[in-house]
Amino acid sequence: MLRKISAAFAAGAVGAVVIAFFSWYLGDTGMLARVGINLHPAPTPEWLYGKVVWGGVWGGLFLLPLLVARPLLQGAVFSLAPSAAALFYFMPRGTLGLLGLHAGPYTPVYVLLLNVLWGVIAAFWYRLGSK
Repeated sequence: MLRKISAAFAAGAVGAVVIAFFSWYLGDTGMLARVGINLHPAPTPEWLYGKVVWGGVWGGLFLLPLLVARPLLQGAVFSLAPSAAALFYFMPRGTLGLLGLHAGPYTPVYVLLLNVLWGVIAAFWYRLGSK
């Protein structure tokens, strides 16, 4: 069981590292601004640490025996939990408002798509690490 817990945390953390740097790249190159999303993540150690830890915590979802045979769907479904937390809790508590709409009208779509990427990466990483 410890192996599965470790694999789940690692899977979530790996997915978080990938989407953190992808998000930074999109913001740094101005791609987010081109579609009306005003987010400019700064790749500081504190910023990355928070993403990795929360990604690992959300990776615990992969311990649930749901959709195990379909990792793409599993990752997409499990990504809804961190998306909801970001859109309804973390963003409103910060400066981005409910659904992150202060950063632009497409921010919710961006958050959902970014977290689907996290979920798919984490699902495949978990499959590799939990065997």
